[in-house]
Amino acid sequence: MSKELRTLWETINSGGYKQAHAKISKELKKHPDNAYYLSVSSYVYLKQNKTDQALELARKVADSGPTNGHVLNLLVQIFIELDLIDECNSMFEAANRKAPSNVEIVDLWFETMVEAGHVKGLQKASMVQQKVSGKRDSSLRAVFHMYLAYSIGSESEKKLFPMLAARILEKLKPYQNVQEVYVQALALKMQDVDKLIEYLQSDEVTQFGSLDLSLMLVDTLREHEKFRQLYDVCVKELETSDENWVHWNNMNLAAKELGLFEQTHAIIKKATVTRNSALAAIELYSLEEKYDAMLEALKEYFKVFGSKRCCIEDLTRFISMEGFSDRRQTWVDWLESVFDEPQKSDIATATWKVNVERFKFMVTVDVSDSTVDRNIRLYQSYVHLLKDKDPKDYHTADDFLLIAASALLKKEKTEYKLEKAAVLLEVASRSDQHQFYVRLWLIRIYMILGAFTKAQVHYKELSIKMLQQETLSYMLGTRLSSIYPNEKFLSENDDIYDQSEEFPQYIKFGYNKGAYTQIEGFMDLHRKFKLSLNRKLLDIERIKSERLMSDKANSQSMEKDINDRLEDNRDFISMWNSGLTTAPKLSDTITIGPIQGSEWAKTQQLREKIIRRLINGEVDELKQLHQQMRDTLTSASDEFTSEEKWSIDFMDTLVQHSLKKEAKASYDALEAQLDSLPLSTPEHLTWEWLHRAFTVLETYSVVSGYLIRLKTSKTQVKSNISAGEHLRTVIQQKTKLIKAQALEIKDSRNKRCQKIVDILSPWAEERKISSSIVEDVIDSICASQDKSLTTLRNVSL
Repeated sequence: MSKELRTLWETINSGGYKQAHAKISKELKKHPDNAYYLSVSSYVYLKQNKTDQALELARKVADSGPTNGHVLNLLVQIFIELDLIDECNSMFEAANRKAPSNVEIVDLWFETMVEAGHVKGLQKASMVQQKVSGKRDSSLRAVFHMYLAYSIGSESEKKLFPMLAARILEKLKPYQNVQEVYVQALALKMQDVDKLIEYLQSDEVTQFGSLDLSLMLVDTLREHEKFRQLYDVCVKELETSDENWVHWNNMNLAAKELGLFEQTHAIIKKATVTRNSALAAIELYSLEEKYDAMLEALKEYFKVFGSKRCCIEDLTRFISMEGFSDRRQTWVDWLESVFDEPQKSDIATATWKVNVERFKFMVTVDVSDSTVDRNIRLYQSYVHLLKDKDPKDYHTADDFLLIAASALLKKEKTEYKLEKAAVLLEVASRSDQHQFYVRLWLIRIYMILGAFTKAQVHYKELSIKMLQQETLSYMLGTRLSSIYPNEKFLSENDDIYDQSEEFPQYIKFGYNKGAYTQIEGFMDLHRKFKLSLNRKLLDIERIKSERLMSDKANSQSMEKDINDRLEDNRDFISMWNSGLTTAPKLSDTITIGPIQGSEWAKTQQLREKIIRRLINGEVDELKQLHQQMRDTLTSASDEFTSEEKWSIDFMDTLVQHSLKKEAKASYDALEAQLDSLPLSTPEHLTWEWLHRAFTVLETYSVVSGYLIRLKTSKTQVKSNISAGEHLRTVIQQKTKLIKAQALEIKDSRNKRCQKIVDILSPWAEERKISSSIVEDVIDSICASQDKSLTTLRNVSL
């Protein structure tokens, strides 16, 4: 790189974009069609968030068919940033046509498509790579990517890919390892199912003893309803090993289709009694719909595995079956009859009793005080087990308190039931540091009580790593901007997604090692993170938090095209629940408002796009965005709280105003809407009051910011300045009233706290729970709520 170019890039990297443009313009005057400087100019425009200019220049260069590696690298960065992967792929196709033997271009093309997770692009790049290099590994890659692209290919491609794959693989025989055999199997999946099944049972495949290929055989037979073969394959596998539930399960399903119940029962009875064989007996009776026999099989399972934690997970689906409903009480009665049967150890006995209690609660849904009190006593009777417990081991008796807390939370009218449940679960968490399920429920309860900082303490104790941040950060992040605007937490989570950019390196490593059985899984993980709904939701919360706390919301990320293929990776399953699979989960009924989906995110993204265009936006585009926002809100209105709907409705009036900026009536319409969402002082402070207050203030901030920009743009945009100033004054007055209300609630903390303590302390002491725990829990909840109220009073408008 020349000295002049080094200086130019130093200027760009230090943020001197104007100076950079000046230097670039000087060079372009000499050489107007210089692809490199045009690309650099486009890159600088992108850095300045001038996406239209950046894209115009990038397309101009791409259309010229560049083959220079530096130019292609720059254009790749621009197209990827703007989420225009198809254009990036087309650019490489054009470059390859100009320089078909250029290995550098082909390698960059392949690596770019890996990073973008673009299946079509990978298929095209790998085919070219195979032609250029002719190496064995590139041939395998080409076949592998034809398989991945097969399902989304055109009709002509679906005819072409199997033939091409067969031709390429024929030259590689004999295969050298199990990974190459796996690629051959994938190729046969595109061709002929019968040939695939025959191949998967051949010595060439079975010699490797590959679990991946064994499961591929089972899945293929089941998918194509070849039940006789499926049955025989599973029986044969079980003769050598009964460790894989897949074979038991598929043997039973095939037996049902073939009517081989008697023969299959004989196989199960002959097998050694294991968890899988015992479950297989239950499942087979359920498929026969012989529920009396299934009940007896459930009892036999419980006698052997009732002291194991897997018991609940294994049996719940069978007990939930509609055909078994008349026998559930008989099941519970039997469990009660064996409740006191001694087990091999105190831990085993505790687990046995926990399982009995969980099944009883599951079936009877008895939320009476006797259920709560009995489970508290049972927990206390096993506290001694904590003395010798490894800190990382699960203390099974904690489930007694989870049952008791669930019973409290299920009660319809119980004063301070959230706080009572929190006290019980804090007893468990303080004695058992690594209690995952208890802490998840405490996080949920504290968030509902509007106590973010208290919830955050438990979240940090979970020591959640990168993948779990994607699946569980919603526990704290859901509607966070309207409970406790916290830019730090939201930015920390964004760092996790920056780290996820390393996934392509793992994929490339897989290619280098030829680990084809693993690559598809890594690609799927990469795709899920790239299209993460959770990331989008947290980004929206970040923007709203910035708008509230600094009035400098960076909403540039909302300018990207709206993606209708967002992946919801949030984990709604790990929350501890004890109910039939047919009943609503407690964790799905006690939430921070309705569960937000991709339509919620889409509506909010459109809202941000509209906010950015209210003053200087094109009228037609503004109307189009507004209509899209209304349509998405209508299609998923059950994802929104009433406050969020109010905020979206406010945008209707704001859009109408932006089209009639001079009319006094449009300002009056905005003022009238300010009072349409009343905010009364709550008797019991929870997230709902905070949500309403913060949502109102965030909406006020949008209106106020819009009015300020109107005033500062008065030379370019005509508006009614005096009406705007009046409206801003009204907003400021109403904001002061909300802050005064927050101060009033904050000042009543001691009174609120003492009232709850006075009610909960006698209740706790009757159950041998120290009143000091009650005082500590309630005081910390109120202190955390105070922080939210203080944050609200610090909102900047």
